[in-house]
Amino acid sequence: GGGKAQSDSEFLAQMEEERIVLSKWRRRAAYERTNPERLNAADHAMRVRASYCEEVCAFARHPEVWYEWSQWELLHGSSIAAVATAPSGPAGTPVPSGSASSAALIAPAKAGDLKSGGNALRAVAVLTLGMESLPDSALLAQAQAEILERFLVDGAKNGEKRQIGWA
Repeated sequence: GGGKAQSDSEFLAQMEEERIVLSKWRRRAAYERTNPERLNAADHAMRVRASYCEEVCAFARHPEVWYEWSQWELLHGSSIAAVATAPSGPAGTPVPSGSASSAALIAPAKAGDLKSGGNALRAVAVLTLGMESLPDSALLAQAQAEILERFLVDGAKNGEKRQIGWA
Protein backbone atom coordinates (compact mmCIF):
# COMPACT_ATOMS: atom_id res chain seq x y z
CA GLY A 1 0.00 0.00 0.00
CA GLY A 2 1.11 3.55 -0.57
CA GLY A 3 -0.74 4.98 2.41
CA LYS A 4 0.94 6.43 5.43
CA ALA A 5 0.57 4.31 8.54
CA GLN A 6 -1.60 5.92 11.18
CA SER A 7 -0.46 5.81 14.77
CA ASP A 8 -2.77 4.73 17.55
CA SER A 9 -2.80 8.23 19.00
CA GLU A 10 -3.79 9.76 15.64
CA PHE A 11 -6.55 7.18 15.25
CA LEU A 12 -7.87 7.87 18.75
CA ALA A 13 -7.80 11.63 18.11
CA GLN A 14 -9.82 11.17 14.91
CA MET A 15 -12.32 8.94 16.66
CA GLU A 16 -12.76 11.51 19.43
CA GLU A 17 -13.29 14.28 16.88
CA GLU A 18 -15.88 12.16 15.05
CA ARG A 19 -17.67 11.44 18.33
CA ILE A 20 -17.85 15.17 19.09
CA VAL A 21 -19.23 16.02 15.63
CA LEU A 22 -21.80 13.21 15.84
CA SER A 23 -22.95 14.46 19.25
CA LYS A 24 -23.49 17.93 17.73
CA TRP A 25 -25.61 16.43 14.95
CA ARG A 26 -27.64 14.53 17.53
CA ARG A 27 -28.21 17.73 19.50
CA ARG A 28 -29.44 19.40 16.33
CA ALA A 29 -31.88 16.54 15.63
CA ALA A 30 -33.10 16.72 19.24
CA TYR A 31 -33.60 20.47 18.88
CA GLU A 32 -35.63 20.03 15.68
CA ARG A 33 -37.79 17.37 17.34
CA THR A 34 -38.86 19.90 20.01
CA ASN A 35 -40.55 22.00 17.27
CA PRO A 36 -39.06 25.33 18.43
CA GLU A 37 -40.77 27.23 15.61
CA ARG A 38 -44.21 25.83 16.53
CA LEU A 39 -44.81 24.50 13.02
CA ASN A 40 -47.89 22.52 12.09
CA ALA A 41 -47.51 18.73 12.15
CA ALA A 42 -46.77 18.31 8.43
CA ASP A 43 -44.14 21.08 8.33
CA HIS A 44 -42.59 19.87 11.57
CA ALA A 45 -42.31 16.31 10.21
CA MET A 46 -40.68 17.62 7.02
CA ARG A 47 -38.21 19.69 9.03
CA VAL A 48 -37.23 16.78 11.29
CA ARG A 49 -36.86 14.49 8.25
CA ALA A 50 -34.67 17.08 6.54
CA SER A 51 -32.50 17.23 9.65
CA TYR A 52 -32.12 13.44 9.69
CA CYS A 53 -31.40 13.40 5.92
CA GLU A 54 -28.55 15.85 6.47
CA GLU A 55 -27.26 13.83 9.42
CA VAL A 56 -27.17 10.57 7.46
CA CYS A 57 -25.36 12.33 4.61
CA ALA A 58 -22.59 13.14 7.08
CA PHE A 59 -22.74 9.83 8.97
CA ALA A 60 -24.07 7.26 6.50
CA ARG A 61 -21.69 4.64 7.92
CA HIS A 62 -23.08 4.90 11.44
CA PRO A 63 -26.01 2.50 11.91
CA GLU A 64 -27.19 4.25 15.06
CA VAL A 65 -28.05 7.36 13.02
CA TRP A 66 -30.29 5.36 10.67
CA TYR A 67 -31.80 3.55 13.66
CA GLU A 68 -32.62 6.79 15.50
CA TRP A 69 -34.30 8.22 12.40
CA SER A 70 -36.36 5.06 11.91
CA GLN A 71 -37.49 5.13 15.54
CA TRP A 72 -38.59 8.75 15.20
CA GLU A 73 -40.56 7.82 12.07
CA LEU A 74 -42.17 4.88 13.84
CA LEU A 75 -43.12 6.73 17.02
CA HIS A 76 -43.56 10.36 15.99
CA GLY A 77 -43.48 10.70 12.20
CA SER A 78 -46.72 12.07 10.86
CA SER A 79 -48.30 9.52 8.57
CA ILE A 80 -49.91 12.25 6.46
CA ALA A 81 -46.88 14.45 5.85
CA ALA A 82 -44.86 13.89 2.70
CA VAL A 83 -41.15 14.47 2.48
CA ALA A 84 -40.21 17.67 0.69
CA THR A 85 -36.54 16.84 0.34
CA ALA A 86 -35.23 14.01 -1.78
CA PRO A 87 -33.79 11.21 0.33
CA SER A 88 -30.05 10.72 -0.03
CA GLY A 89 -27.99 7.60 -0.13
CA PRO A 90 -24.38 7.08 0.87
CA ALA A 91 -22.14 10.12 0.53
CA GLY A 92 -25.09 12.33 -0.39
CA THR A 93 -25.98 10.53 -3.62
CA PRO A 94 -29.69 10.66 -4.44
CA VAL A 95 -31.70 7.49 -3.98
CA PRO A 96 -33.26 6.25 -7.23
CA SER A 97 -36.80 7.58 -7.36
CA GLY A 98 -38.20 4.21 -8.39
CA SER A 99 -36.97 2.32 -5.34
CA ALA A 100 -39.60 1.10 -2.89
CA SER A 101 -37.79 2.60 0.09
CA SER A 102 -37.67 6.12 -1.34
CA ALA A 103 -41.29 5.81 -2.50
CA ALA A 104 -42.41 4.96 1.02
CA LEU A 105 -40.62 8.02 2.38
CA ILE A 106 -42.03 10.39 -0.22
CA ALA A 107 -45.58 9.12 -0.79
CA PRO A 108 -48.13 9.98 1.88
CA ALA A 109 -49.48 6.98 3.74
CA LYS A 110 -53.12 6.35 4.61
CA ALA A 111 -54.44 8.16 7.66
CA GLY A 112 -54.57 6.18 10.87
CA ASP A 113 -50.96 6.23 12.07
CA LEU A 114 -49.74 2.86 13.33
CA LYS A 115 -52.99 1.03 12.58
CA SER A 116 -52.55 1.70 8.84
CA GLY A 117 -48.85 1.03 8.98
CA GLY A 118 -47.95 4.46 7.58
CA ASN A 119 -45.37 5.18 10.24
CA ALA A 120 -44.11 1.59 10.11
CA LEU A 121 -43.69 1.82 6.34
CA ARG A 122 -41.67 4.99 6.70
CA ALA A 123 -39.51 3.44 9.43
CA VAL A 124 -38.88 0.37 7.28
CA ALA A 125 -38.02 2.63 4.34
CA VAL A 126 -35.42 4.46 6.44
CA LEU A 127 -33.91 1.18 7.61
CA THR A 128 -33.85 -0.11 4.03
CA LEU A 129 -31.91 2.96 2.91
CA GLY A 130 -29.54 2.44 5.83
CA MET A 131 -29.00 -1.21 4.90
CA GLU A 132 -28.12 -0.15 1.35
CA SER A 133 -25.26 1.81 2.94
CA LEU A 134 -24.49 -0.79 5.60
CA PRO A 135 -25.51 -4.21 4.26
CA ASP A 136 -23.83 -6.04 7.15
CA SER A 137 -25.51 -4.07 9.96
CA ALA A 138 -27.22 -6.44 12.37
CA LEU A 139 -28.83 -3.50 14.23
CA LEU A 140 -30.66 -2.25 11.14
CA ALA A 141 -31.70 -5.74 10.01
CA GLN A 142 -33.04 -6.62 13.46
CA ALA A 143 -34.93 -3.33 13.80
CA GLN A 144 -36.48 -3.79 10.38
CA ALA A 145 -37.51 -7.37 11.13
CA GLU A 146 -39.15 -6.30 14.40
CA ILE A 147 -41.12 -3.51 12.72
CA LEU A 148 -42.23 -5.76 9.89
CA GLU A 149 -43.35 -8.45 12.29
CA ARG A 150 -45.03 -6.19 14.80
CA PHE A 151 -46.81 -3.65 12.61
CA LEU A 152 -47.10 -4.98 9.09
CA VAL A 153 -47.43 -8.75 9.40
CA ASP A 154 -49.83 -8.44 12.35
CA GLY A 155 -51.98 -6.07 10.29
CA ALA A 156 -52.06 -8.55 7.42
CA LYS A 157 -53.20 -11.30 9.81
CA ASN A 158 -56.09 -9.08 10.89
CA GLY A 159 -57.45 -8.85 7.34
CA GLU A 160 -55.34 -6.05 5.85
CA LYS A 161 -53.64 -6.94 2.60
CA ARG A 162 -50.27 -5.20 2.41
CA GLN A 163 -47.65 -5.88 -0.21
CA ILE A 164 -44.08 -5.04 0.69
CA GLY A 165 -41.60 -5.38 -2.12
CA TRP A 166 -38.40 -4.73 -0.18
CA ALA A 167 -38.89 -6.88 2.91
